[in-house]
Amino acid sequence: MKKKWVPIDEYDGSNNYNIPKVQNSWTIQDIPDTNNIKFESSTKFVWKIEIDNFCTFFNLSDCNDSWEFVAKVTELQSELELVEDGILWPNTLEKIYLEYYMNNPDELSPEVLKRIEIYKNLKWYNQVEWALNWSLNVFNIKTFYWSDIWINKPWTYINEKLVGVFPESNDSGKSEIIFKNVDWKTALAFYVNWKLELATYCSPWLKDWMPWLPDWHETPILVTYWIKNPDMLHTSSEYPKIKDINWRVVEKWWAVMPYAVHIKGPLWIHVSTWSVDWWPRSNWCIRVWAFFMEHIFKLMVELWVENVKIDTTNIY
Repeated sequence: MKKKWVPIDEYDGSNNYNIPKVQNSWTIQDIPDTNNIKFESSTKFVWKIEIDNFCTFFNLSDCNDSWEFVAKVTELQSELELVEDGILWPNTLEKIYLEYYMNNPDELSPEVLKRIEIYKNLKWYNQVEWALNWSLNVFNIKTFYWSDIWINKPWTYINEKLVGVFPESNDSGKSEIIFKNVDWKTALAFYVNWKLELATYCSPWLKDWMPWLPDWHETPILVTYWIKNPDMLHTSSEYPKIKDINWRVVEKWWAVMPYAVHIKGPLWIHVSTWSVDWWPRSNWCIRVWAFFMEHIFKLMVELWVENVKIDTTNIY
């Protein structure tokens, strides 16, 4: 980190444990490395794998070189007529996908190709009347995948933090989706036939999280095979409703619930346009990151819904 001389009255007291406080009425203060800050911010906003994809696609010599990375992002932001701040924001990433990545599919990683496929599929929400799809952004890390902290076991859909939490095979030898409370976090596992295919965290609505809400907000405990067909462009028929002073519905929109897999009644597992992590976020339903939910959806279509058991017995 670089340093600079500043007058005593401008010194903020940082790092005073390793430098003289006073030297002829001046002192030395660290100058933050803005390129490194921008690089770290980009990692936080779009996921470490996206940083690696970016560096590979644009042939950057060293992906750990924050100066080279920030310079390239700034150059692309200028070409795309975006704010030139050198940070790979979700809106910057979206433009790069549309203008660069999608025109060169042979040079892309599996993660990039998956996000492109999801993006194209969800554009069909534009044809669904009253759908609130304006907030649907698969380039937002909280929609697609929470963080590079929660990475997968290589070449799998199994979160590294959940390796060993769910057994590699189930006792029944059948396909099923099960839930488990792991250190106060809610996790989901999908077994195909007998083998563990997918394990990730999810956001249901847990008991006693907000006791002032009625019981029907809770994600229910059940075991079922009877479910409707998966619905890629599902919308909520219950939320949101705008009511007048007499509680009469005067306006109604439909919240979007992409890649939805039905469980029972109004209860679905689906991608959310808002936060997904492992805490209670939903209203009855169960939210999952798009990266995983798209795969769950495909498996349900392939196996056919009546052949997959869904068990929420241990969700609490």
